[in-house]
Amino acid sequence: MPDRDTFIRITKSVATLDAILCPEWDGRYYSFDSHWDNGEQMASMRNGCGDDWKAHITQSGIILFGLAHESDTYRPGNPWPGVLDDVPEVFQASVSEPAFDTTNLSYCIWLLSDSAEWQMGSVAFPFPDSSDPDGSVDFLAILDGKPVTYRDWATDYFETDVDLAAVEAIYDGNELTPDLVKSLNPQIELEETQEDLEGIGNR
Repeated sequence: MPDRDTFIRITKSVATLDAILCPEWDGRYYSFDSHWDNGEQMASMRNGCGDDWKAHITQSGIILFGLAHESDTYRPGNPWPGVLDDVPEVFQASVSEPAFDTTNLSYCIWLLSDSAEWQMGSVAFPFPDSSDPDGSVDFLAILDGKPVTYRDWATDYFETDVDLAAVEAIYDGNELTPDLVKSLNPQIELEETQEDLEGIGNR
């Protein structure tokens, strides 16, 4: 898992790419709200099939709540024992925030601002030999920071060829230009993305 700054950079990058590839918000997989609350941000994923994750980014760090509804540790309305155990006090307001619906999740991880390591509660997985018992391995794979990971995923999800060089440019934080936007989606203009980019925090 990436450090705080890298996490924000990656999640902003994939949200930017989704906004360009899919102008209709309802069809997007990744989103980022840089103005979620005063001094707080939220990165999120939703696949339209009942799975999602939401990462609350505050001065205290990052806490990520994830739901993989076919995972071994999902119990509707009743989190698996240990998933929310040991969450630091600084994140308790996030746990109680209705927008995160923490009664329906299969995993929870967090990164304190003064720590280099992501943490999780003491979860006893029901099937210890499972390669992904809580769904986090699959749904957090995008956080590896590799542009090719997003390119391969987006090519399949959006059913279109996605220019790897353009993805790399956005991951690198290059300025968004009309040509860069067109290389990803010839059907839209840079100006059409401005509102989304402002919300993500890229403008």
